[in-house]
Amino acid sequence: MCYNISNLTKDEKTLEKKLGATYPKKLGQLKVKYSVSGYSHPDLPILTAEQPDEFQLYNWGLIPKWTPNPELAKQYSKNN
Repeated sequence: MCYNISNLTKDEKTLEKKLGATYPKKLGQLKVKYSVSGYSHPDLPILTAEQPDEFQLYNWGLIPKWTPNPELAKQYSKNN
């Protein structure tokens, strides 16, 4: 898995048209992201198998392998 993604430059309407799914207004306006590190833990628009016709926001990111427990992993993600 890579730790960097790029070119999240499409707006809600473009994503809806291209992927045939609805972007709910409750998710708020998408922010343009040209390069995102997995260590910054951004919320990204995702389509799931359970809801393939509606975008959801999921937190994406990496947790270091040496993290000893889930509580510290959550703390690391909030600090970045």
